[in-house]
Amino acid sequence: MKIDMKKQRSITTLQYISLTYAILYILFIWSSDFNGAYPKLSAEGIGVYLLFVLFVIGVSISWYSKKLTGILFLIWYAGMMFLELVIVEKDGGFGIITGIPLLILGILFFRKGNKLK
Repeated sequence: MKIDMKKQRSITTLQYISLTYAILYILFIWSSDFNGAYPKLSAEGIGVYLLFVLFVIGVSISWYSKKLTGILFLIWYAGMMFLELVIVEKDGGFGIITGIPLLILGILFFRKGNKLK
């Protein structure tokens, strides 16, 4: 099976962008711990950490299954919307806006996964 180099390069680019987003996400979670933005035992804090775990799983499997990575990123965005619209009591909406790049990455990973098969 021969893989087109142009397709391979675009997948690598998506993975690099995902890793960059992961670094920024880790910095956000880390700063939240030190500033106390998300108390650990609130529904909001637990939701943020669960979504972070889902994101890390998505990034880690991006080398094996592009389609599944796309699905996990789309589920992550739906979870973030639910968290921001239903659970967050004050200053909601930040996660929806900052999650738009991951929504786009999810769509692109899903499309690339479908094209490779």
